[in-house]
Amino acid sequence: MLYIASALTPTPILGSLRTISLTDNHTSLVVAKPNKIEVWDVTENGLVWRSEIEVWGTVVGIDQVSIEDSRPHILILLAPPQAHLLLVTFEITSSKLIITSSTSLTPPTPTLRQAEFFTAVVAQERVALVSLWIGVLSCLEIELDKGSSGKKKRSSTIPTPEGETRLKIKDNFNINIREHNLLHLSFLPPTINGPVVTLVWLSASNELRLQARSLSLSAHSFNPLSKSVDLVSPTSRQSISEDSDFNAMPFSCPAARRVVPIPSELPNGQRTLLVIGDEHSVLYTLGENGTQSPKAVRRMSAVSGPTSSPRANARRSPQTELSSGNPKRRKSSMGTKTVDSQNEEFQWDLRPVWRSRQGFGTVIAATVIEDHGSGASVVIGDEYGAFTALGWEFEKGLGAGMDGRVRVLRTYLGASSPPSSITYLDSSHLFVSSAVADSVLLRLPTVESSTNVPSGKGKGREVISPIGDQLDKWEVLYEIGKDRNDTDEGLEILERWMNIAPVKDLCAVKDEGGNLSHLVLASGASESNSLRVVRSGVGLEELVTIQGLHDVQKMWSLTDSTAVPRLLLSTSTSTVLLQLQPEISVIPIVDVIFKSETLAAGILPGAELLAQVTPRGLSLWSDLSVGQLEAQTEVDKGTEIVCAQVTADWAVVAKKGGNLVVFHVSDTGFSPEGTIDVKEEVSAVAISNSSDSSSPIIVIATWTAKTFVYTLSQISNGVDGLSIPTKSSATSLQLRSHPFYPAGIQLLSGLDNGLLHIHDLDTSDSGDAGELMVKSSKSASLGLRPLVLHPCESTHGDEKVISVGLTERMSVIFESKDRVEFSSVNIKNIMAATAVNTSSGPVFALFSRTSGLSLVKINSLKKLHVQTCDTGNESVSKLTYMDEYKAVACGLTRRTQLRDGDVEEENFVQIRDGTSLEPLSSFSLRGRELVTSLRSVFLTGSIYLAVGTGILPPDDGEDSSWDEGNLAVVREGRVLLLEFKEGDAGSGWDIKVKAELATVGAVYALEEIHGFLAVAAGSKLTIHRLDHNPVELEETSSWASAYVISSLSVLPPSLMRPEGALIVGDGMRSVIVLNVDEGDGMIYDDERNMATHGVTALGLLKDKGDGVVISDAHSNLLTYRLNQKLERAATFGLHEEVTRFQSGSLVPTTTAPEIIIPDVLFATREGRLGIIGELGTRSSRTLDDLQRNMSKIWKGPGEVGWSNWRRAGSNLVGKDTAGFVDGDFVQKFLDTEFFDDGHAQEIIQGTSSHEHVRLGKEEASRADVVRFLEATAGMH
Repeated sequence: MLYIASALTPTPILGSLRTISLTDNHTSLVVAKPNKIEVWDVTENGLVWRSEIEVWGTVVGIDQVSIEDSRPHILILLAPPQAHLLLVTFEITSSKLIITSSTSLTPPTPTLRQAEFFTAVVAQERVALVSLWIGVLSCLEIELDKGSSGKKKRSSTIPTPEGETRLKIKDNFNINIREHNLLHLSFLPPTINGPVVTLVWLSASNELRLQARSLSLSAHSFNPLSKSVDLVSPTSRQSISEDSDFNAMPFSCPAARRVVPIPSELPNGQRTLLVIGDEHSVLYTLGENGTQSPKAVRRMSAVSGPTSSPRANARRSPQTELSSGNPKRRKSSMGTKTVDSQNEEFQWDLRPVWRSRQGFGTVIAATVIEDHGSGASVVIGDEYGAFTALGWEFEKGLGAGMDGRVRVLRTYLGASSPPSSITYLDSSHLFVSSAVADSVLLRLPTVESSTNVPSGKGKGREVISPIGDQLDKWEVLYEIGKDRNDTDEGLEILERWMNIAPVKDLCAVKDEGGNLSHLVLASGASESNSLRVVRSGVGLEELVTIQGLHDVQKMWSLTDSTAVPRLLLSTSTSTVLLQLQPEISVIPIVDVIFKSETLAAGILPGAELLAQVTPRGLSLWSDLSVGQLEAQTEVDKGTEIVCAQVTADWAVVAKKGGNLVVFHVSDTGFSPEGTIDVKEEVSAVAISNSSDSSSPIIVIATWTAKTFVYTLSQISNGVDGLSIPTKSSATSLQLRSHPFYPAGIQLLSGLDNGLLHIHDLDTSDSGDAGELMVKSSKSASLGLRPLVLHPCESTHGDEKVISVGLTERMSVIFESKDRVEFSSVNIKNIMAATAVNTSSGPVFALFSRTSGLSLVKINSLKKLHVQTCDTGNESVSKLTYMDEYKAVACGLTRRTQLRDGDVEEENFVQIRDGTSLEPLSSFSLRGRELVTSLRSVFLTGSIYLAVGTGILPPDDGEDSSWDEGNLAVVREGRVLLLEFKEGDAGSGWDIKVKAELATVGAVYALEEIHGFLAVAAGSKLTIHRLDHNPVELEETSSWASAYVISSLSVLPPSLMRPEGALIVGDGMRSVIVLNVDEGDGMIYDDERNMATHGVTALGLLKDKGDGVVISDAHSNLLTYRLNQKLERAATFGLHEEVTRFQSGSLVPTTTAPEIIIPDVLFATREGRLGIIGELGTRSSRTLDDLQRNMSKIWKGPGEVGWSNWRRAGSNLVGKDTAGFVDGDFVQKFLDTEFFDDGHAQEIIQGTSSHEHVRLGKEEASRADVVRFLEATAGMH
């Protein structure tokens, strides 16, 4: 059984909305991520999180709907296979987002394809339209749910939460449309006859058409309001060719794909809409048809000649424009315009008014930031992150036009992230959501509005519209503000929201010990590319490092009534007192203290006295500088103290031989309160800081692997305490008040094998004088060496640090949501640690054997931390780590936009430092040669970088298939073996080609096996030997029995397969296992699975032996076991495209090996980082039973069942998930917001005795389930 879970959920923001009175705050921002919806209040101090709701599906669209007497609701569109429309609002009483209604969306026929260009939900008042499938629009009516409030409320501007009416979906019907290539759909202000929509579509003859239609809810149909307009040549009969100059065509808007409707009407009742293309924007008016001559009607429906243009059509979806592999301009095949058969007068008329050229770049988002009765302002953002503002004002009756004059102002605002949506908040603040870069909160620069710039004056330059670019109704005056080349200040970034999507590739960087140090991800698109460094563990910020200290083994924070932070440091032979503020200095102390080892120390509460325990006894000091001793207790000369602990006004010491004494500490000295002889050597002791000072709890651990727990009264009365058996000796102990048992104590034990044991102790059932009992226990591995706990209690937001655990690595143990968790720190050789309260807040003092004493601040206790290295217009598509050089190799493409709109590309192999990602060197490739694979290989005794490339077709060719990143059209490629030599200081690395090989087709994958180089190019696999005389890659064997070899992986030798194997992923079929001879490199056997999965990514894992995991073309995960034969094993419906599988783990695999061993990491294009691990025998049965019972009881948003959500297969043929435990799902069992005690027990028991969650052959308790879940949660 395999366990799969997310270490990082998808990060892109697909869309955002501004809402009024959704929460109890006036203005809120709603953001949509692929798996959740979040609500943030807009406040004076920025955006404040309010609530979120996770959905079981993939969000592809949101919109809002508001009806009188109800709070605003949000429509959430989920994509197939679980296509649903959810209606969500904010509930004031619970401060949560709730679902008020939902409906499933199904295509009219099961084989109907999904919409290729436009997938969204748009709403107006009580109507919503959904575009999900080709040729069909789903129409949904929304109404007040009278049952939710009992009665209809009276009208109110801002509804009150009590008794507030919710909305529900009333009806859902489909409307067939002939426009199969729908590019955009939007609502205009309605007429008295009902809603009005605009459609933009690409016709069968490659025409871009725009039409306004009315929606009839009673007839379930659209009725045309206006004649359809050809957006490329709306007013002329010019023929269109490859050489057509669209700037010379009046109102031409090539590659138009978006319409921005203006909410308000003009004074004469006309609607206005802005049509946006990749170079121009055109404003249209829609008004009732007045007197119009038959000649004009005939002119608008005339026939034009052949059409063909680089930008006269739209071949790709705006949703996928930035994620595609190549942003080159679109090509078009020749087509012929068709004759519009409708020659009758239409009721309404669509007319262009003005056109403005914003510059090259496909506009992918736009928003209205201000509108009124005679004008509006719009902000548009393109694929390069360039933002432009367009403002206009109609001046009726003025100027030379029949209807008047219109002023148009265009100004460049600046550059930021390529937007997926733009939301205007308030006071010149924009929220720019992005699916391919970080989302940002911006402040707009000051822009003079077109409403107050007089003719010929102001910042802008007044220009009369071009000849032919205006009709006789309106005279157009253009005013140009800031240009793209201006260097004035632009957009101010106020907040940044991290997004690692789209993930194009990843590699794992190792530390000196060979373990995973961090991941490097290639992400971004267009001119917002980046490399992301993902580290697991606590985020620390180093404040200062203090040199000159050696061999520090223990540290204590000493802060008295003066609040001056001090540190007492002990080595094996001496003690040092250090003052940290106002400046760092060593405080001189007397020799009797300086020349002795300190075992334990603490400030006596309410007194300026230091209690110190040394091997020779206990001392109470009032002044260390002059040696003012207030009290002292010494041990006999024949013995010594081996371990001790001081907590508040109590101290416990253990002498050599097993004698233990408990002291009460006061300003008069040390008073013995109890003695016990355990007759064994003591390894560690601990005493609690009990609120009942007369009865603290004492814990004793021995080197014979025994742990005893006593109350002070038990020691005083000679009563046996609680014995806790362990398999290893405890080297350190820590006691703390229990987080949720009022009379409970929590015991943390660090064992000599690196395990952390946590025991929950309680006295509530037996009283103060009664016996202690163990309520529950759990354990986790923090390393392999003896674990030493250093208490470091401090609070960080909602989380509280408990201790620092030191083995061969450092871990921070902290409390989060009443659970004890731990997270590793990427710092080595730490010998001692403690927490210090300073004037600037809590900091940690860490002593390292190599770097000395450091003061650090915890920035975050999150499990993952992401750092960004911006690369701008340099897109990294391939990554590999070269361990021998501690460097990362990148396949890089630099794209530069030229002034004429074309894009110039340069391709490189770049070498960067594995830690800092600083560029070290680069190697230029040929023109149009793209890096398609990278691998560090060891051939004939040397390390090389193997580079696979594909040489793309000429840019001026007629074949446009490469526009979609299709490597199948690539007919030639190369394999380069690069060798490196580190240059002189500051001169970078020298790179030269050791060997070169030409291939037929692009090189999809490279691997090293038995000292040979395996090359997958097209459908052929070849094995090569590196010869040195002459230097060449000699082919030893080949294999061509696959359709497309998309992936390669090498299985190491094992008992079942002594020579290992070469695993092939077929991009059209499934998995193939090849055997390669170690001596001559011949391929001599193969096993294959011929199912038509279509392998998109492939990796190795452990599942009852060696196994393979693949991601298929339907976004499922499939596994195969490689035992005596290739066996199909597990299936999981992930519903996201996996970019790469990477062997490794975010945490050490020894953390909980009996429960789970994680060994595979994966990243999806949507930005999800996940882990896959093999569950132990007992944990697999328990968690599988838990998953089964939870899936029967708990439904997701919209009543979607987990089994349906994680159903694999295709849209036509489904397959149930099997062999996987969904960690994201079962971990919800620990969340009390979802399951209280009653529901949790109901899940464990199941619906019958046969469904009770099992632990082996026994019935599992809730504590057993929690133990397994907490252990697996530590993996991610």
